[in-house]
Amino acid sequence: DRTNYYETFPASDENLEWAIDLEADRMVNSFVAKKDLDSEMTVVRNEFESGENNPTGILMERTMSAAYLWHNYGNSTIGARADIENVPIERLQAFYHKYYQPDNALLIVAGKFNEELAKRLINQKFGAVARPQRQLIPTYTAEPTQDGERRITLRRVGDVQALTAVYHIPAGSNDDFAAVDILGEILGDSPSGRLYEALVKTKLATSVVGGAFQLREPGLMIFIVQLLKDGPLGPAEKALLAEIEEAQHIHKWRNRRWAVLITVNLLFVLSFWADVQLVEGSLTASRFLGFHMADLYSSVLVSIAQHHVPINLVIGAVTVAVLWLLLGGRTYCSWVCPYHLVSELAEKLHLRLAARGIVRDHPFHRGLRTLLFVAFLGLAAVTGHTLFLTLNPIGVVSRALIYGPSLALTWVGLLLLFEIVYSRRAWCRYVCPIGLTYGMVGIASPLRVVYRLNFCAFEGECRKVCMVPHVLEMTKKGRAEASELPVGPDCTRCGMCIDVCPT
Repeated sequence: DRTNYYETFPASDENLEWAIDLEADRMVNSFVAKKDLDSEMTVVRNEFESGENNPTGILMERTMSAAYLWHNYGNSTIGARADIENVPIERLQAFYHKYYQPDNALLIVAGKFNEELAKRLINQKFGAVARPQRQLIPTYTAEPTQDGERRITLRRVGDVQALTAVYHIPAGSNDDFAAVDILGEILGDSPSGRLYEALVKTKLATSVVGGAFQLREPGLMIFIVQLLKDGPLGPAEKALLAEIEEAQHIHKWRNRRWAVLITVNLLFVLSFWADVQLVEGSLTASRFLGFHMADLYSSVLVSIAQHHVPINLVIGAVTVAVLWLLLGGRTYCSWVCPYHLVSELAEKLHLRLAARGIVRDHPFHRGLRTLLFVAFLGLAAVTGHTLFLTLNPIGVVSRALIYGPSLALTWVGLLLLFEIVYSRRAWCRYVCPIGLTYGMVGIASPLRVVYRLNFCAFEGECRKVCMVPHVLEMTKKGRAEASELPVGPDCTRCGMCIDVCPT
């Protein structure tokens, strides 16, 4: 797509003027003379031969040619030996005068410099160049959609073996390229990338690199694996392709979580409508095969309001508390709670609107949830009423799924609207005492998400997707106290951080 020319020099106005003058002069006054070409031919030929003597480089060249049957990206940048040795000087001069013009160039100045001086010098030096008469014709050759796998085998003398896997991707200006680029980092980074974990750590390969080529036209995602000279290629190729294909399931933890959540809630619905008495009731209070189960906080609230502790409620609450102690505490929130799912979808809509500047998030203090936790209990003790159970969207959604919609869904709709336009995930983050209760239970849970400092690149992708990002504060550079740390008990074990980060 481009040729880069650059200078690095001590910052001063004189040096800045010299560099800008040099580049402006290079753009229009190069001779591109035959005698210069002849004198540099040995250097160019040596560069060509150096590439020819690199088996991995030649494998990449052949692979690019197979990936692009029609587009010019399939041709080597340096060209064939015959091109180098026989190109007429007139063709080089014509190329130079056609493409080396200010309207086909990008100038970047970085460092400590006087911005106004730089603008003035650029305008002075480059503005003096006459507007070219020619018109550059955009590329019109579009590579046809590939119709099946293409395989290249290259046999060369060398000390290593190499595998490449190449996939077509959008152009660098495409809206989807940022996501593709991140995927390339997740897969190809060393030593924390998924391919490194699958190939190098398992001794199937000695190295792996890869990523996305950001090009003007549709580009490629390329991965290169090196093996010992006498190592078997089959297992490495199988592991390489399996890991790349697995990338289509990049949200595998989210998908598993949604599948479990939907299945659990469907059990209540189907049991009621089929009258099989497998699971009776709703999420806040139910019976499983006749055995009582009850939400811990709701049970305490009811007992305080009634000034009485029913034995069935105690049995159900203790059973549920032990269950979620083993399963991670707030795992309940992301793997079972039906409101969590609709709130998660509302958050996605909020983020889309926020990206367009239509809405912005207004976070509350996290201590508000603790305050409301106590307030609901106090209100039950004083009034005998369980206001929280009336407002609780978990119960409203659960009962609506089982018994059919009711007017109470209006409240849930208003709450979701509030979360979309004002404060995302407001109920779960700042109100819900059930989540806080299970967070307390999760303190002693053996099921934890563990952060591994040794492999962290501190890019913060985990915090961007985390539903309770304060539990990942230790992932900021300099915060971790040990090489491995369990994430805080407020973590919902949703697995989204694992989806975006191989550590």
